[in-house]
Amino acid sequence: EIYTEQIVGSVRCVQETGVKLTNEPPNGIKSNLMRTYNDFSQEKLDSCTTTPEAWRKLLFSLSFFHSIVQERRKFGPLGWNIIYELSLIHISEPTRLLSISYAVFCLKKK
Repeated sequence: EIYTEQIVGSVRCVQETGVKLTNEPPNGIKSNLMRTYNDFSQEKLDSCTTTPEAWRKLLFSLSFFHSIVQERRKFGPLGWNIIYELSLIHISEPTRLLSISYAVFCLKKK
């Protein structure tokens, strides 16, 4: 019991004196858009071989929507029911779903 109290106390000390890092989105829609779109790897951009231009346009549109929602956060709860922190992590799942949907669309088109 005494041993655990010492560990908890030392962890608290490390937390209080340690350097804290945050990953804040850049200001402005253009900066947000560039950061989001540039976060896609070249492999992800080239993942559709049948119609690469359309695929890149879809990824750009998704990045644009993500950037607008991120920029909208600075206005607070105006027009939003729930305050929710949106980050770059939240674009990975929509990108995966977009990839699957686009692949199905391309197969139906053939």
